[in-house]
Amino acid sequence: MCDLVGGGEGGGGGGDWMKSEVYKTKVDRPEELLSRNMDPADRMKKREDQLRRTTRDLRRRVAKGTDVDGGVFEHVL
Repeated sequence: MCDLVGGGEGGGGGGDWMKSEVYKTKVDRPEELLSRNMDPADRMKKREDQLRRTTRDLRRRVAKGTDVDGGVFEHVL
C-alpha cells in the first residue's frame, strides 16, 4: 500500500511517493511528464474522496447510536 500522507518508507511525505510514481521510467516529452503527474494526483483525489465519505458515514452512525442510547439503529440509517 502506498503512503499518501507521509511518514512511510524513506521518511518522506506524499510528495515523495508521487515523485517516485512520476519518475519510475524515463520521460522523453513534456506531455508524458504531465500525464504521469496527473495519474497519481487522480489516485490521491479518489482516496481523499473515499476517506471523506467513510468519515461522514462513521459520524452519522455514531450520532444515530447516541440517539438510541446504544440500541439497534441499523434500520433507521
